[in-house]
Amino acid sequence: MDHVLAGAAERSEAAPARTAGGRSEHPGTPKSAGERDRRRCVKDSPNSRRSRPPLRRTSSHLQGRDSFHMASITAFVGIDVSKDHLDVHILHGASFRCPNSSSGRASLLHKLPEPGTCLIVVEATGRYERPLIGDLTAAGQAVSVVNPRQVRDYARALGLLAKTDRIDARVLAGFALHVQPRPVAHTRDKQAQLEELVTRRRQLVEHRTAELNRRSQCVNKEVRHSVQHFIDTINKDLKRIDREILKLVESEDDWRQRYELLKSVPGVGEVTAATLVAQLPELGRLNRQEIAALVGVAPINRDSG
Repeated sequence: MDHVLAGAAERSEAAPARTAGGRSEHPGTPKSAGERDRRRCVKDSPNSRRSRPPLRRTSSHLQGRDSFHMASITAFVGIDVSKDHLDVHILHGASFRCPNSSSGRASLLHKLPEPGTCLIVVEATGRYERPLIGDLTAAGQAVSVVNPRQVRDYARALGLLAKTDRIDARVLAGFALHVQPRPVAHTRDKQAQLEELVTRRRQLVEHRTAELNRRSQCVNKEVRHSVQHFIDTINKDLKRIDREILKLVESEDDWRQRYELLKSVPGVGEVTAATLVAQLPELGRLNRQEIAALVGVAPINRDSG
């Protein structure tokens, strides 16, 4: 399968360029004297595209190269994460499985290429990948967490329809090679703490709503008192968690800036802002189209004949 994944990149690089007239032009093709003179005039023109400042590219994986140099990357690794185990594939290298436990992840670190020489891609599962990402980033490895839908679309584009954990790891390694997604930037330990606090807050709000509905139906005084006591306890817990969320957000300059910026948007309050900072850390690093695709709300045309 590795030759299939690598072949896609080679075909795209070998594709001939197109001239303005629609003709194929291969690198190194000699040009006529008239063509050279015409291009020289265009180059020297003040309105020439070549005389303008270069356009800033906004692709997510290119933006990530400000602090992450792909030139030093020689290995691409895909890791398929499940509750009990990790399936690992190093492109053009080894494939193996290890337990998704402290000891299993420790053994994985010894089998990976040197930090700074490889890009590791894992899918966002919601929770099972968090300990792995924490261990990898602590060891200095570059890790990118990607939307599973993007990986599925990539696999379909290559005609890889079979689905097993080992195949998924191979597909992720190919995705790392071709897409080169941006590595995570924040300390995953703090990110995980913030996500847990926001998740717990949502759970408490759901419990409070259920108890409020139950209280409205109580006919027994003692039962009503018990329900109200539970509601009061939940309210105290919510206040404490809100303080912890704010403290954690303010501990990171980038988080604090995004939090304040989000709150300045009409209709966005403290809870929504904290939730977005916690569960969408890519905000501020991706453009709006890329963010929409990441969370799965981008409209996809399906109107081909």
